[in-house]
Amino acid sequence: MKSEQAKVIRSLLVSATLSLLHIPAADAAEVSSAHNGDDDAGRLLPDHARGQRIDKNVCKIMRDGTTKLIAAHRSHSSHRSHRSSSGGNYSRSSSRAKSKAARPSALYSQSPATQYALGERALGQGMRGADVDRLAAYLVRFYYLHDEDVAEEGCVYDARMIEAVRHFQRDAGYVPDGKFTGAMAEVLMQWEPERTTIPLGFRSLAVSAKMAGHDVDVLIELLAAAGCAPDSTRLQKQGRHYVFTHDVLTALKVFQARNGLNPTGELDSATVKKLNHYRK
Repeated sequence: MKSEQAKVIRSLLVSATLSLLHIPAADAAEVSSAHNGDDDAGRLLPDHARGQRIDKNVCKIMRDGTTKLIAAHRSHSSHRSHRSSSGGNYSRSSSRAKSKAARPSALYSQSPATQYALGERALGQGMRGADVDRLAAYLVRFYYLHDEDVAEEGCVYDARMIEAVRHFQRDAGYVPDGKFTGAMAEVLMQWEPERTTIPLGFRSLAVSAKMAGHDVDVLIELLAAAGCAPDSTRLQKQGRHYVFTHDVLTALKVFQARNGLNPTGELDSATVKKLNHYRK
């Protein structure tokens, strides 16, 4: 009876050990059925498991049929091989790769470039972006920049735009350093064209448009200094600025004729140059 119990226990232990080693059921049955004597079960293992002594890894079966549990479990190297064979991802290299891939810096480096709204950052020479494009549109609207000086696609904060910003800064009471900040953006977006000191000759003046501004004021002042003043009683104002009327146009043509220029009534470069001679 004792011998029969020992065989049952031995069979159970062999089956359990083989399952830990991932030995197929057919091989396990072969080993279990053959292990009725005292022969070493290791000799009955299939080729892929031979050399792994079952009784040395889990328990030792004594010749009298009793079993003795071995306290020491499988070595660390066998743990690694077992995990590798079962499909687990335990390798150090793969762990490092996974950790590196999850670092925030790697994710941020792949993020698309940020598109700034006007005023979200200070602008300096050479910068591009949606905010630079928006700034250019405002500078054109308020007569600080010519429309032809603006690129159709992607403006650059270049020398021309910097000079336009300096002009705006002088009109708004800032230090004209050419650096555009968020505080200036708020002022520019609420700017009024009549506050712009439009340079003489910056734009073409037309009577039909009833144009008024700083440039018309300067024109009338210089025509008077040259002895070609329009009739002061017929001058018109729009807000605080004079309007370009027929009388002002006639005075301009008289000035051109007296100075040997073609009397077109247009503020071309030659006319502006002659008028500037009369600045105080």
